[in-house]
Amino acid sequence: MGLTNRETVELTSLLNLTSVEISYKTVERLYSDPDVFVTFYNLLSQIVEGLSIDAAMDSKGYSVVITRHYRSEREESGEEGKGFVYSFFIFDLASNLIVAYGYSLKSEAYERALKVLKDLGVHVESLRADKYYGKSTLKEFPNATVYLIPKSNASIKGGKRWREMILRFMRNPLEYLEEYFKREKAESLISWIKRKTGWVINKVREERIHLTVLARVVIHDLYWSKALD
Repeated sequence: MGLTNRETVELTSLLNLTSVEISYKTVERLYSDPDVFVTFYNLLSQIVEGLSIDAAMDSKGYSVVITRHYRSEREESGEEGKGFVYSFFIFDLASNLIVAYGYSLKSEAYERALKVLKDLGVHVESLRADKYYGKSTLKEFPNATVYLIPKSNASIKGGKRWREMILRFMRNPLEYLEEYFKREKAESLISWIKRKTGWVINKVREERIHLTVLARVVIHDLYWSKALD
């Protein structure tokens, strides 16, 4: 929920969640524990595996606050630094569930989300994406009806499915745009995630950043799974 390790320890003690006194270092190490990662990933799998969905996808960024507590780093760089992590989500429009996610310190978040989507066996029947996605999206989702807004300099050339998409847009623009703008739901859900689980990631090591993103995905999906019951 955007808590630091010390805040997590204090909350655990306040709520009497365990009779054993724990250290903030113990909390930090949990983020590198492969068993914890497998537990969260299995939870995600139990919720979304094998679904057939009408999807929208979008990305967002998290600030990564890095506290420099080692002497050499502190002397060289000061007390605190900031980084940035990219995250990418594919949503089921009917249930609001996140069916695939990706993260990256550079630019691989989208590709990682596609791998998760394949691993979880989620079938995308239709897909909506923003203006930054083009012809390659049709190749990555070969069995889906894809709704994109072609760029101003786009041509009808580009393969059969690209031409078919352009023609659907030209022949019935209102119906096409009605479907396309369902993607705005992804933007509102991303805002919901940030409000509920935090805008900042207080982790440095990559596997701990990964687990933080995954945990927030699972928290989101557990909430909406409960809302569907």
